[in-house]
Amino acid sequence: MGMLFKAVKPRYWWKLLHRWIGLTLGTILILVAITGTLLTVLRPLDEWIHADLFKVMPETGFASRPSGAGTSAIDTDVLEQVRQRLRSEFGSQTSLRLRPAQQADDSIRAAVHGSWNGVIFYDPHTATELGRRNDHWTLVNFLFELHSTLLLGEAGKTILAIASLAYLLLLISGLVLWWPIRWHHAWSVKLRAGTTRALFDLHRVGGSLFGILIAISVVSGIYMAWRPLSATVTALSGASVMTAPRLSIAATIQHATMHPASLDLQVSNAHTALPAGQVTLVQLPASPNQPIRVRVKLTDDPHPIGLSSVWLHPVTAKVLAVQRWDQLDPGIRAFAVMYPLHIGDLGGVLHTYLVAILGIALATFGGSGIWLWWRRRVKSKTAS
Repeated sequence: MGMLFKAVKPRYWWKLLHRWIGLTLGTILILVAITGTLLTVLRPLDEWIHADLFKVMPETGFASRPSGAGTSAIDTDVLEQVRQRLRSEFGSQTSLRLRPAQQADDSIRAAVHGSWNGVIFYDPHTATELGRRNDHWTLVNFLFELHSTLLLGEAGKTILAIASLAYLLLLISGLVLWWPIRWHHAWSVKLRAGTTRALFDLHRVGGSLFGILIAISVVSGIYMAWRPLSATVTALSGASVMTAPRLSIAATIQHATMHPASLDLQVSNAHTALPAGQVTLVQLPASPNQPIRVRVKLTDDPHPIGLSSVWLHPVTAKVLAVQRWDQLDPGIRAFAVMYPLHIGDLGGVLHTYLVAILGIALATFGGSGIWLWWRRRVKSKTAS
């Protein structure tokens, strides 16, 4: 009897661990999988449906810029006009993130964070407002917040980190339970043996086939959402965390008493600092004692909008620091791969489809696991 107990006990505890992790945190994983898959589909669909916001008619002003300018195709001083309109409406204590037009028919997108939170779209040639969206009024943004924070802010990110760790335990325990004694049964799926048996086989075999790929998606997602992970990677590497340059007190006073340099001049200086790249994002902080950050995508950077940054003085437009993506600390540099890996942008369209399929697979495994548990409970009660 003691020998039988020793033989059964390890598998029993693995099964118990797999079952109760799935029942407790599995619902969170299902929610994240469904919202992630929907985002993969709805984002491009949203841009197509609302083309009046995301696209404009190309004009000659776009093509007249010097070849290889890389600062996005905008007419002179349009970014500055956009900034002035935003500051006039929302005040100087509002954080702004401007995404210049990247193609001939792209609009300028301005993300506003302050008394009002949302995105305003502008014509890149005339600075005319095309429309605006409140962050809380769009399905895509709602799904993104649900996917990345569970609508709970930083607390939600911590919960997601725990759920991601739980998935790794689910994967390990599932592989232990799947590991066959006879390998010719390892991939057996009996579709004609009843719904419960067929679903069990699909859950078992599908989990073993797709589990590791899903783990890559889960880990990359939590790496981006939970910043302590990147700080830990940098600390373990022995490197120092790279930070933004700070303005002196004198520079802060100067900012308050002088008219700031044109935003288009800031972008031009950033391009001069990194001439081989394309400006993808301009970040204007709410605090006057912080520099302007211009994000630049270099040709060898796998990140969709680039991790390289040029930091500039808000008044003089002087370049304060240049940080190439491949010179960042290891924890932050990993985002260059983690982000496109997670959203399906690293391997083209096929990678995007794969990410969507893995999201559906994760939701299916979670749902089938809960259904199988419920069916066994029903059968147990009926038998008794």
